[in-house]
Amino acid sequence: MMNVFQKTLKSYQTIAIKGCREIRFSNGGHLFACASQSNINVYKFYTGENTQDMIYKAHLGPVRCLQWFDDDSGFISGGWDGNVFTWKLYTDKKDPKDVNPQSAFLIKNFQFASVANQQDSKSVVYAAGIDKTIKKIEGKGKLTLTYEAGANISQIQLMKGGRALFAGIAENDKPGSIQVINFNFQKIFEVQAHSLPIERLRVSQDNSFIFSAGQDGVFGIF
Repeated sequence: MMNVFQKTLKSYQTIAIKGCREIRFSNGGHLFACASQSNINVYKFYTGENTQDMIYKAHLGPVRCLQWFDDDSGFISGGWDGNVFTWKLYTDKKDPKDVNPQSAFLIKNFQFASVANQQDSKSVVYAAGIDKTIKKIEGKGKLTLTYEAGANISQIQLMKGGRALFAGIAENDKPGSIQVINFNFQKIFEVQAHSLPIERLRVSQDNSFIFSAGQDGVFGIF
């Protein structure tokens, strides 16, 4: 963790997590979740605190993607064990039915690369993995719709307000494009964004911009 100090970044705290490939800040910025192999550790940003009740365990393989709910009350995770879980940040310990994970979706011998949730809903999840599709999962883990992208997808992002979703294409050693898809899973158009696979996508809070980063070292603003 670093502060901006004059023209440099000055480290003020180090958190020891080996092999961390995914970190996601909450929408409020007061928390951040880190994938630590098969576990998920949630930290308080201002103190760096990570208590025992903020360690989330259920995955059987590496966690590769995280997505917070809009109100920061929980998050979604996807892993290389073929599982997509939804989690509640704080469960009611007096209620035996209120346990984590809140819902689960499993495909055996599968790897998930990206997850996203529908705005204002904690029961509608979109997930992309190694089969070149985007899956819509509802309720406690029911697959309701599948989009055939025809290419490997590294990232999915949803516009606020339910207008469209974006898919970042990541074919090895090939240009990376951004597919724009409506919620009936019909492709609207495709933007050529990078000369190599896309690594990250983000949509601005007001839907005005989409940001992309690729293996070609380019950061794009559209």
